[in-house]
Amino acid sequence: MLRLIFFFVIIALAALGITWMLEQQGSVSMDYAGYRIDTTPGILALAVLLFGFVVWLLISLFLKIIAIPALLGRAGQGRRNRRGLKLMEQAMLELDEGEPKKALGHAIKADKLLDRPSLSQPLVAKAAIAHGDHDKAIEVLEAMADNPQTRRAGLRGLLDEALEQGDDDTALKLARDVAAMGDKSRQLLAILFDLEVAHHHWNEALNVVGQQVNNKHLTADLANERRALILTEKARSLPSEDHIGRLQHLKEAHKMDPTHAGVVAEYALELARNKQQNKAFKVIKEAWAKNPHPDLLHAAQPELAGLTEKERNKKLDQIFAANPEHRETKIAEATRSMEEGNIQKARELVTKLLEDEPSQRVCMLMAAVEKESIAGEHVVRAWLAKALSLPRDNVWACSDCGQEHEHWQAVCDHCGEFATVMTGGRSGQVTEKTLSAPIMGLLGEGFATTQPNTIHPEGIDEPVAPEDYEETKATA
Repeated sequence: MLRLIFFFVIIALAALGITWMLEQQGSVSMDYAGYRIDTTPGILALAVLLFGFVVWLLISLFLKIIAIPALLGRAGQGRRNRRGLKLMEQAMLELDEGEPKKALGHAIKADKLLDRPSLSQPLVAKAAIAHGDHDKAIEVLEAMADNPQTRRAGLRGLLDEALEQGDDDTALKLARDVAAMGDKSRQLLAILFDLEVAHHHWNEALNVVGQQVNNKHLTADLANERRALILTEKARSLPSEDHIGRLQHLKEAHKMDPTHAGVVAEYALELARNKQQNKAFKVIKEAWAKNPHPDLLHAAQPELAGLTEKERNKKLDQIFAANPEHRETKIAEATRSMEEGNIQKARELVTKLLEDEPSQRVCMLMAAVEKESIAGEHVVRAWLAKALSLPRDNVWACSDCGQEHEHWQAVCDHCGEFATVMTGGRSGQVTEKTLSAPIMGLLGEGFATTQPNTIHPEGIDEPVAPEDYEETKATA
């Protein structure tokens, strides 16, 4: 409505202007090449306006003529775009229907027709990967990586291909490039973290953990657990003579997670190497109060070494008192009783442990008890056979692949997973390492060198129960 009013106002003003010019008095004369033109100012003004209009019309017509090829080209490209989009729709449907070969063919045709590679190339790459044509996929993804508009998507696709082919070196470089472009997604940072850990780039791994926390992909507690494991491995990677650096990293790791047996044991051993036995004993006792583990007692050996039996027992009693009812405490007390020759106390402790939950170590302890009593060798062997039929408790094993490790480590040597090595065991797993465990030392050389397949004697399926001990003794 406003435009219409404005149009009429313009027409009215133009009419008034023309009328005013025609009413002006006077004349205009022009001489040119022997010709003379006499007219009024109004007529001259109209002639000038008409000439300007004709010039404008000619110029517009000329521009339209020279634009015809471009118009025809745009019209042709429009038809190609419409056909390309239709082919893309068809390719996407074929991918959903599980026909990647047809989808790849249509996607390639669509890419040739369309003038928008940022739209067509990702579909070509996806179809090529689905079809198993990785060479074509890499070719397209590299082209995408060279295009500023599709660079991140191209690098991300190349990263997936590198991971698929097991090329961790290339994958790490690509993951870093994608992250540097601002991709802080949960999936990418998880991939980058795993790759940094696999290459033992501990500083870079710590940096990725910080990014995961900042982007709310990790809770603070889980991040601290990861930092503790990384810092422990970082300390291990330093030269053994770098006591200051190792101790600094382990101290920080212990601060992050003061209950992890592997971290605490490593920290305590390093403290002992730096002549800080009292502090080492303190952190072991604190960890035992929350998470008892045999590795903690192993880490206490530098503090216990050189002490008299009385002093040694006093130190152990302090550790055991931190968590007196825990199963590990009972096993440690039974082992100590055996070493001291207190067979009766060891039998009482082991009997209670068997009633609660039989395990390989407990049965091996009972075999040691029976060896020192009047029970026959067949009873000892029966307990050993029973031990081998039970899970190994408190063994460092990977929760992902099941591989067992003699000592704790942050990364599994077998599958390369991070933070999967934890205490546990697999029923029925029998290895030579089982027979060389510390408890086997209580049985003497004859049993320690016996092979697993010869422990269980012919005709003995179950060990003698503790309650049968008195009957055996009476008969003797």
